[in-house]
Amino acid sequence: MRRHKLVAGKKRAQAMVEFALALPILLLLLYGILEAGRLLFIYSSIVTASRQAARYGSATGSGPNGLPRYQECDATRAAAQKADYLNAFEDSDIVITYDKGDPDTVDDFETCDGATDVGVTEGELSDNESRIVVTIQGDFLPIVPRIVPFMRRSADDSPPDPIIGE
Repeated sequence: MRRHKLVAGKKRAQAMVEFALALPILLLLLYGILEAGRLLFIYSSIVTASRQAARYGSATGSGPNGLPRYQECDATRAAAQKADYLNAFEDSDIVITYDKGDPDTVDDFETCDGATDVGVTEGELSDNESRIVVTIQGDFLPIVPRIVPFMRRSADDSPPDPIIGE
């Protein structure tokens, strides 16, 4: 009876074929994990920036221009930009509004769209029923969009689906 000895070259060739079959799946899995982590980091950055801007606007005291902090729109935007590590949003993506806090009867006083907003007075905010609302929209675009297209979140999409922090 003859015994067939395994040739070392055949083992190496089989390992290379198995590696070539498994490598694309491994790379796709690794890329998906990296993109999901990047998406979570951008989401966290936008939510944190929104919270920091609202915290700045609701603080007592005067801002850089000598006005109350809730009237300092540029300083509130700067507080949001300070928390944005990845440049996920621009100043135009930051919307600052004031309302009474009742979700059923939203009565916006005004949208803060300039450097300062003197239309909101201390009397309107001193009753502790009013609040400043900072909404930030940011986009997440995958590095290689054809591989993971379902993760795309953008205001330019139809329908728009940006990441929103409020």
